[in-house]
Amino acid sequence: SPARSSEPDEEITLVPMGAARLRISAFPVIATGDGGHQWIAPVLGKKLYEARASLCYGGDSIDAVCDDELPASSSDQTVPRLTFWPHKGSSEWVQAHFAEPRTVSRVEVYWFDDEAIGGGCRVPASWSVFARRDGQWVRLAPDAPHGTERDRFNALAFAPVETEALRLEVELQEDWSAGVLEWRIE
Repeated sequence: SPARSSEPDEEITLVPMGAARLRISAFPVIATGDGGHQWIAPVLGKKLYEARASLCYGGDSIDAVCDDELPASSSDQTVPRLTFWPHKGSSEWVQAHFAEPRTVSRVEVYWFDDEAIGGGCRVPASWSVFARRDGQWVRLAPDAPHGTERDRFNALAFAPVETEALRLEVELQEDWSAGVLEWRIE
């Protein structure tokens, strides 16, 4: 939000919680003109991008980063994840390859951190986002804050860029591994 729209206002009727299967906890805010973000509809049955990674632990899945399964917390064991285990203190990466070039201006990462259950993954020391343009990886928003908070999405906004791929570079904490539960690209 705000989402860009030129559609007319529409009146809706809200049904009390518990009386419907679909529950809405927040409504998007609409903006006209350049003040809003363009919404790109997901393609049902198809991923928006193909994920690749420098390493994926045997019991994990690279596709976990783009499966739209949202965790309850950073230590959620019920959703798929990508971890760089057993690597510790190293530089790792995850890439998103699009079927065709697209314009992106924001990413959000939900980190896996199993400290609460005695595991070996912690949020990373730091991370960066790169876009591939003309065969070269270009770092996006290097001076913007890059959050590593547990139990939430950590966002990075940058000037819109058209690219065929993004790379999330992750610096692991010394003596710890890390993982990604979900990576949103807008």
